[in-house]
Amino acid sequence: MTNVSHFSILKKNYMLAELMDSNWFPLIYLLVLICMVLVGIALSKKLRVAESEDWKSKSLVSAIIGFYSLLLAFTLSSSSESNKARISILQQHRGAIANLYRQSFLFDDSLHRSVKEYAIKAIEIKLSVDTINSAQSIKELHRKSAFFNNTYLRSISTLARNDSQSHLGLKSISDEMNKIINLDAQVHYRNQERTPAPVMLLLLICSWTIGFLMGMGGVLFRKKYYLGPIIFTVLTSLTVLIIQDMDNPHQGFVRPPYTIYQDLLDEIKAE
Repeated sequence: MTNVSHFSILKKNYMLAELMDSNWFPLIYLLVLICMVLVGIALSKKLRVAESEDWKSKSLVSAIIGFYSLLLAFTLSSSSESNKARISILQQHRGAIANLYRQSFLFDDSLHRSVKEYAIKAIEIKLSVDTINSAQSIKELHRKSAFFNNTYLRSISTLARNDSQSHLGLKSISDEMNKIINLDAQVHYRNQERTPAPVMLLLLICSWTIGFLMGMGGVLFRKKYYLGPIIFTVLTSLTVLIIQDMDNPHQGFVRPPYTIYQDLLDEIKAE
């Protein structure tokens, strides 16, 4: 029973994450937020909220807004840190490939050519990620990269066992390959990091609730008070959508800079 419940929770979290990654999420979120503001405005007029009723200052409303502000700041900070970590790991991975290629100059021509061919292929795989929008295609590309890395490492290890004269050089290459494989796995892992689905759901519910409160308490029958709900809707929408965009690095506007591999590729091909 416990296993079934645990599986059900994981399935619901996965479905919620899939919804938030879809192209329809920004439109759905914005429409619901606008509707909540309009419902608040309509209810305010229907109940005839008077100007003398300073209900906006009540502790409950202030507590909700304060909680939402903290949650929004925490989530935005977490997504921003995840984005920085992706960039850092990419730079380390690029540096590891460059270091492997530089070390190959210390060994014989055949080993140098082998490393050069590997480096070009590995970089081309990484550059192709920037042209893919499908999450499934990204996973297939990662499996292709992992298979290519492991195959090359096995071939180097086999050659090291069979050729004692080149053992030290091949050992050095193998060590660098292990670093590259580890960093490549971290690149894939970092790209899967996202704000937990329950946290995002809580953030959405809070923003919709405050949108309703802004609509209900920000009108007071004077047009100039529409400015508050409008500003809240715009700023909240932008912030939540930026968080969702950073949580979805392969489909959003904020993407890991895979173009940092291009200058290394040009340098290797030029030699």
